[in-house]
Amino acid sequence: MSEQKQTKKATYTATSNKTPQNTQQPAPQQPQLRSPLVLCPTCRQSYPARYGKCPRCPRKVNPIIKFIIMALFISFVVLSGLKTFVPDWYEPIKGLHPVMEKVDKVIPAFTKPVGNYTVPE
Repeated sequence: MSEQKQTKKATYTATSNKTPQNTQQPAPQQPQLRSPLVLCPTCRQSYPARYGKCPRCPRKVNPIIKFIIMALFISFVVLSGLKTFVPDWYEPIKGLHPVMEKVDKVIPAFTKPVGNYTVPE
């Protein structure tokens, strides 16, 4: 009779050990070959999350780059106006730095009207 108790005990122990092991062990993870897809809030198209931004939507320009471009444009307009309308102020600026000599070649001098014009009535 002692053999039957041992057999039952061994069977019971083996069965009870298998059940908790299955619930505790996580399923083996498969390596992801593709990144998950994200939905773009603007165009409602899906794109891979690894891109960071939607490749179909236009990108915004960095504010620092926008500021630099605007500063260069304003400088170009001001220097062009000085060269055309107030050459007495422009000549000392032109001689301040060797870079200004190269800039002077790029900045146009617009022709201003010479003489007095009268508008017929």
